[in-house]
Amino acid sequence: METRLSYTRDELIGRLNTLVGSTESIYLHLGRLYPEIVREMNRSLEESAKAVDSMRQGSTIEAFLHDISGSVRDFVGSLKTTLEEMSGQDSEALRALNTVIGQLSSLDGLVVRIKQDSEEMEIISLNAMTSALKAGNIGKAFSVITDDLKRLSEQTIKLTESLTEDERALLASFYKFKESLESVEKYRQEIIGNLDDRLNESLSIMDEGLSEIANFFSSLVQNSGAVKGPVMSIMEEIQLQDLIRQSVDHVIIALKEIEDPMEGDNSGELLDDWFFEKLLSGLCQSVLADVDSKLAESIGSFGGSIASIDSLITEGERARNDFARDYSRGSATEVSGSSFGARLDHSAKLINGIMVDVGHYFKLKDHVLLQGSALAHSVEDLEDRFRSFSRIVSRFQSINVASRIESAKQQALRGMNETVQEMSSLTERIGGDVSGALESTKSFIDKTRLAVVNLERLYVGERKSVEAAERELSHRFGDVNAIKDSLGRQVEGFSLYTHRFVDLISSSRTDLAGLATLRSEIAAIDQILDTIRQKAVENISLAGIDPESEHQSGKNQRLKELIQRFTILTHKKAAGDLGKFDVESGTASGEVTLF
Repeated sequence: METRLSYTRDELIGRLNTLVGSTESIYLHLGRLYPEIVREMNRSLEESAKAVDSMRQGSTIEAFLHDISGSVRDFVGSLKTTLEEMSGQDSEALRALNTVIGQLSSLDGLVVRIKQDSEEMEIISLNAMTSALKAGNIGKAFSVITDDLKRLSEQTIKLTESLTEDERALLASFYKFKESLESVEKYRQEIIGNLDDRLNESLSIMDEGLSEIANFFSSLVQNSGAVKGPVMSIMEEIQLQDLIRQSVDHVIIALKEIEDPMEGDNSGELLDDWFFEKLLSGLCQSVLADVDSKLAESIGSFGGSIASIDSLITEGERARNDFARDYSRGSATEVSGSSFGARLDHSAKLINGIMVDVGHYFKLKDHVLLQGSALAHSVEDLEDRFRSFSRIVSRFQSINVASRIESAKQQALRGMNETVQEMSSLTERIGGDVSGALESTKSFIDKTRLAVVNLERLYVGERKSVEAAERELSHRFGDVNAIKDSLGRQVEGFSLYTHRFVDLISSSRTDLAGLATLRSEIAAIDQILDTIRQKAVENISLAGIDPESEHQSGKNQRLKELIQRFTILTHKKAAGDLGKFDVESGTASGEVTLF
């Protein structure tokens, strides 16, 4: 047994030295990792913060949105200016149109007078024809003249009736044209009225979307800063190695005092040895229990720190993945949550709505211009109709001359002079009215043509101006998908922590597993120490002595001298409790002493 005790002592010392070496290896490895963990942690926080800053300002996305915003504002500003200018110009066209309509109404008055004079001429021609027929052969020539006059009067009446219908239809067309212009003006005012609101809503949606992204990642980065606490706590656990080394040294110091019994030792000396073995093995167990307790506490704290870091990494990655998933699911009809892509689509949809409205406005203008062109042709036809009047008036004048001549030649027809005078007066009035109508028609045609030409010219300029701005805006929004993809890649590639930081934490987790294994070795050593103590207790009992009784020997003094080499107060007190003596000084358990 004694030989085995010496062997066991040396084996324990070897295993304890191995234990110290293993713990030093693990903690020194952690000590080497720690500065790099801190550097990678700081680098992770700095890089993620820079990524968020780039989302807020100075980034490609921000610059793109600035360009889009500028293009949208330029487009809307140009559109608004153009529409407001056209509003004034179209108002002028409406005033000109009202003048034309008034002139057409006055022209209708001339036609009515021509008809009335022609009807009166028809009655006079009938009376004259009757008188001529009564005169017999003398009035035969005059009756032919009055018959021509009657037919011309009937022709004039029909022409005036047809012309009246055409003028009324033309007047209705002018009123319809005017209504169309007024409708275009009303629609234009509606567009102008909500342009600013639609612009602001569109740009606000884009700005809010970018802010949401930046705010989300800012919050993510801010939360990731919580990793500093658990990282710093790792360093505190690294310092436990010095305490473990000192504690194991205490055990080794105690174990080295265990000696093999000398040949020839008497029973008293053997009893002293057994009590001393009991004290030393119990002391070693107490110290190792303290080491195991501190190691268990360290493993718990260390494991908690690693778990906290893992949780922060996992939670941050989960939040980023959720955000990226929401981003990819965004659509132009869903403007909520974190989908910047959806906001960008919706913003583009609002601006496109403005362009659709402008397109509809131009369609209305196209219709108005077609109406104007048709009116211009109708007015030109009116001139041809009045030229027909001129030819009839010339015929009236010829008949008037012939009737004068014939009435002057025939004495029997001189009673017709008053009738002939009335015919002449009516002919002059009809001629004057036709001449005035023709002049008025020419003026009316010129004004109508000018109004339509001006509308066409202004429309062409308006359309060119708006289409140029629209092309620029369409070009800008043509890059929307590209910028959405770019932002999507930034969101997808965003990382709170560098890969190296994650790898270092993973390596630390391996060290944690190693520390847990060391506790098993401590338990095995404790089991051997307990066997030594139990053997000593057994030997004392076989000698007929109560193992728990106080036993004074010279070896108690050796124990007092031995613990003077201890540096941890709790270990000294444990020895004092076992040896039944007081302890004065030492280092409190848990307090680190430097090498």
